[in-house]
Amino acid sequence: YEPPEAAVDKAMASHFISRTLPWVKKVVVDALVVEYPSREKAHEGFQTEIATFYRNQYPEVYKARRADVEKAIESAITIYDRSVFPDMKVNWKTYASNIGHRNWPGCFRCHDGKHVAESGKVLTTECATCHTLPQRGPLAPLGAMMPGSDLPWHPMELEGKHERTLCSQCHAAGYRPPNDCAECHKIDASAPMMSMACADCHVKKIEAQPVTACQKCHADRPGLHLAGEHPDLSCMECHRPHVWGVSGRETCLACHDDKMDHNKEEGACADCHDFRG
Repeated sequence: YEPPEAAVDKAMASHFISRTLPWVKKVVVDALVVEYPSREKAHEGFQTEIATFYRNQYPEVYKARRADVEKAIESAITIYDRSVFPDMKVNWKTYASNIGHRNWPGCFRCHDGKHVAESGKVLTTECATCHTLPQRGPLAPLGAMMPGSDLPWHPMELEGKHERTLCSQCHAAGYRPPNDCAECHKIDASAPMMSMACADCHVKKIEAQPVTACQKCHADRPGLHLAGEHPDLSCMECHRPHVWGVSGRETCLACHDDKMDHNKEEGACADCHDFRG
């Protein structure tokens, strides 16, 4: 079975889906990758998701080109019905295509840096072994000669752990890769630390460890930070990375379990106990 993005590409190339509808590939693929309990619910979902997007985001386009929007919905239904069978719990993810390596491990099942020949040669994971890496640059007509680009071939620099990450771990079939660190690492974008650059704390580029000592910025720890055994604790005993703020009672009760029934109706411990001095 084809993953949604490949099926949508074919539908667009065959003019079943208009290529001039704004954001049409993203909208249709996003609708297709949702897991629905039945075909009926899926068909309803496509109608709702795709039509609502154009009705709300591009009302003039929806009004003028409603037939194209309906055709995109019909194509989504066709793609879904030939690749997803809810009653059998089978879909385009059930049987992986290991030709290539974009959506599934594919070539990297052997080219993993671990398979070693008797001669000692290791099957490399280096992209350039098989690929001539493309250059990124401005759009140009086919056949036009363009000056060389200094931009890296991949939109994000593949360094550190990312250099060792398989393509399929980000480019999972049918799903777009995450846009930023927060999305990939499941960090709340509204968390206090997200106003800072990752490199402000993470010393090694694109590696979780080591991190800069908290005291580099927080040299003066006020209030109850200096009371009892608190000065001897690691910051992360109480503060969760990226979020940092301590709320509720659970964090404190992990150590102070003798206070389980103390003032439990009054909310967070920090409402009464001052850590800020």
